[in-house]
Amino acid sequence: MSLLAPVFLAGLLAVVLPWWLHRLSRDNPPLQDFGSSMFLQAGETTSSKQTQLRYKKLFSLRFLLLALLALLFAEPALQLSKLIGTSDYRQIMIVDTSLSQRLGDRWPTTIELVGQQLDDVSASDEVFIVSASHQFQQPEGDNSVTAAREQLAQLKPGLTRLNYGQLASAIDSLVEQSNLPVAVHLFTDTQATAMPARLSDLTLDGIDRFTIHSTAAAGEANLAITGQLDYSADAMADISVIVANYSDVSTEATVQLQADDSALDAVNLSIDANSSAVHRFTKVDTSQASNALEVRIAASTSQTDQLAEDNSWLIALPDGAQTEVSLLQSNALANRYATAAIESDPRYMTRTLEGENLSASSAGGLLVIADASALTDRSTTKLKQYLNDGGNALIVVGAEPHVAQMRSLLNVRSATTRQPAANNAGNTDNQPSTFRPQSIGRIDDTHPMTADTSSNWRSVSVLRHLPLTTSEGDRVIVELADGTPLLIERSIGDGRVLVLASALKSSWNGLAVNPLFVAFMVGAIEHLSGFENASLDRSVGDSISVPPGAQLLNPAGEPIRDLSDIKRKGRVVLSERGVYTLRSTTGTELLSVNTDSRESDTRPINSDKIAQWQSASTAENNADTASEDQADNSTGSSTATALTDNNRHTKSLWPWLLALLLVLALCETLYSHRHLRIKREA
Repeated sequence: MSLLAPVFLAGLLAVVLPWWLHRLSRDNPPLQDFGSSMFLQAGETTSSKQTQLRYKKLFSLRFLLLALLALLFAEPALQLSKLIGTSDYRQIMIVDTSLSQRLGDRWPTTIELVGQQLDDVSASDEVFIVSASHQFQQPEGDNSVTAAREQLAQLKPGLTRLNYGQLASAIDSLVEQSNLPVAVHLFTDTQATAMPARLSDLTLDGIDRFTIHSTAAAGEANLAITGQLDYSADAMADISVIVANYSDVSTEATVQLQADDSALDAVNLSIDANSSAVHRFTKVDTSQASNALEVRIAASTSQTDQLAEDNSWLIALPDGAQTEVSLLQSNALANRYATAAIESDPRYMTRTLEGENLSASSAGGLLVIADASALTDRSTTKLKQYLNDGGNALIVVGAEPHVAQMRSLLNVRSATTRQPAANNAGNTDNQPSTFRPQSIGRIDDTHPMTADTSSNWRSVSVLRHLPLTTSEGDRVIVELADGTPLLIERSIGDGRVLVLASALKSSWNGLAVNPLFVAFMVGAIEHLSGFENASLDRSVGDSISVPPGAQLLNPAGEPIRDLSDIKRKGRVVLSERGVYTLRSTTGTELLSVNTDSRESDTRPINSDKIAQWQSASTAENNADTASEDQADNSTGSSTATALTDNNRHTKSLWPWLLALLLVLALCETLYSHRHLRIKREA
């Protein structure tokens, strides 16, 4: 786009300027009187060579004009480093600060390697230190070598994970904004689990040198533990644990189950090399635990476990309290159906909320509307605000006429779709009509709402429904046999809604009296509720969605969100290991956050993978350079270098060519206007 506008202006000028000049000379020269003796006077003899010379000059100008136009579209560039003979670089040093860097001597090795590289940096180079883990951060300060050493002293490995696939996007702005050739140095342990799924994600564009400084060493070993709550009821629980051995030798370890530093059980396990062992603690008395259990491992020797941060795993326990689900006041029969289905699950209880009082603080993150036709304009306005702020809702459209705002929100027409039975086609009496039931058609088996209940939906017949108009981004979960949507999911503002295009009435469908209805209501709550975070294992560095009206407390019990943010849905980064508490008006849930189990697998990638990584950022005409670097690595070097000469920092020449093109266009116009005059009759 930056090139298109100037070229368009140049073309417009090349057309308008000649037209304007010819307009100045469109009038014939004035007539002059002369005597008949003028025919006897000798005329001026012109040289054909002079005329040919004029056309050669004009040809040369026009040829240069076309040549420059072709070069302009080719966008030639110039390597500045070759032009000015400079050896200065922008040195980008990416330092791996993920959990695996805490293993053994990896971090001291990293500090030493970065220091050696800083010793070789020219005083005129620009140096950027970038900390790389779940986020890429550049410490504040100038770009001198002295500042880089101070920034390095402030870094230390954390508890999060590094993904090599994010390198390119993380340094993209530093590469694009550089007026110098760029050299990138990556100081990392080349962890295999940090590699992206696609090799193309490792490509770094626009750089001159890419160097991988490996901090991994031979003979490193690690033991790690993970746990899972299999069952919990009446202060009794079953816990499964997995102990993984990431080393080339077998080992033994003791696994302890604790509750608030009190030992509950223990077992000794033998783990083969590069393998894992599984154990299950059954009928564990959790009455002594406040909010979580912890499983720990202790290796028989320190040589088989050189990373201590992954030797324990926290498992949050449900507190047994019921979660309140807000049910908007509407049709009494529909609300009774919804209440009975929700409260059939002992985890939930319902409370009725008036539409006039609807807000994020009163409803929490989830709202059930069993009959949307009963909502007034004011209630619909409150509902829109609730959804825009990030609230989630299950909406059954209902049977009665809707207000205009609700029809607009649901994208439905007010008339119902009815399929009269064949024997009623000619019925002109006032007898009640019967309707032909319509079966269920396509079902999205990949959606959590229907993944386990698709066969049950086939038993539902629908007599009447409201036609939903789907929009871009809507996901149709269940369709009728004629292809019209029955259940959809859509986003409204920051919130999500599930819309059922029928009513909880026997004259409309048989869903409310079908055993599927309980699974449908409970599944909708689990899918839309912000508390679904608690049912999943989370890692340090992950982010979760906190519903409107809810507050998240860190492991120390301190609130994370400001009071001004509570009314809206937001995302929070889990930066600490421990048990988080999610509180709202509908209940409290616990969320256990542990280190990422992928960081525990500290084994580095093999030499073939490193070679492929080098090739991803190496030009084809530098194969010899890459081969020499690989040969150096085979002798035991811990550094792999890739030179990308074709990607060397360059300066585009199109602005200069455009200016020259405009000058030539002006010269060609003036020259042709001056020497190619049109002879006119007197």
